[in-house]
Amino acid sequence: MAGYGIELHWHRAQPLAGITERLAFIAAAGFTHTEIPVGELDVVINGKLHPMRLAALQEAIKDSPILFTVHGTKIASSRGGNLMDVSDPLQLQTVMADIDFASAIGAEVVVYHAGTMRSPGQSPVAVRQAMEHERKMLRIVGDYAAERGVSIAVENRDPVSRYLDRHVYALRLDRLAEQIEAVDHPHVSICFDTGHAFLSATYLEYDYLEGVRRIAPLTTHIHLSDNFGQPCLDQHADAGENLAQGLGDLHLPPGWGAVPFDEIAKVPFPRLPIAIVETRESFLEHASEIAASARALTSSFRSVARNQPNDRR
Repeated sequence: MAGYGIELHWHRAQPLAGITERLAFIAAAGFTHTEIPVGELDVVINGKLHPMRLAALQEAIKDSPILFTVHGTKIASSRGGNLMDVSDPLQLQTVMADIDFASAIGAEVVVYHAGTMRSPGQSPVAVRQAMEHERKMLRIVGDYAAERGVSIAVENRDPVSRYLDRHVYALRLDRLAEQIEAVDHPHVSICFDTGHAFLSATYLEYDYLEGVRRIAPLTTHIHLSDNFGQPCLDQHADAGENLAQGLGDLHLPPGWGAVPFDEIAKVPFPRLPIAIVETRESFLEHASEIAASARALTSSFRSVARNQPNDRR
């Protein structure tokens, strides 16, 4: 395993200078990486890096004790960084700006959220055409990323109504694998979100571990997130109520829910992905314990990969 980290948890109202202290906290907890949310830092403006904002961020991270990955622009609304949207060329520019951002801060990976139809209720023909468009765009951004020393990892999705309505293919791990295989680019791979897949497997009734084994050879990045496998289709539901009831994408630390991490740890991930814990900011006071769990999991992943007969490391 190339490393293990935790998401940065930053909000646009906070001064960028404060990131220095947060990075020191994350390093002291025992992590090797953090994942920076490009959409929360207001560094990308009108599809380009704003020089004043970027300089402030670079000053805040210049002596960072840990390494970076980037959580790309979210496309929950389908209107930003959605490469399945054939109607808007600015979608491609948004993803390229994410790559520029990663390159500017020395990040290794940009997580791109698998595409979705812009409008609900589209025909199967339209979905196929949009997926083909995404494949073409991913090859373009793959080349763009490679020139800048960055890789793209396409993340699987969880079942909520806006994704179900808009035909998100990446609710199923096998369909995500097929899309990435069809892209066939060395700098385009999979980001496996353990929690998203657990919810989708329950809702769509597919074999979770079989899906994990299917994507493992294509995975270079993992989001470690736990939940109880109880989907909540209402994306507007109260987060606190969902937590109390154990519903939806809870972003619990590994081991706090029902995701079978012991079984996942037995699956070989030959490309030794970076693993990032996605958890609620309220749980950061347990950062040291969370880091220990992430370290144990990634050690298991690495041990399994090294024991594969075709592994030449």
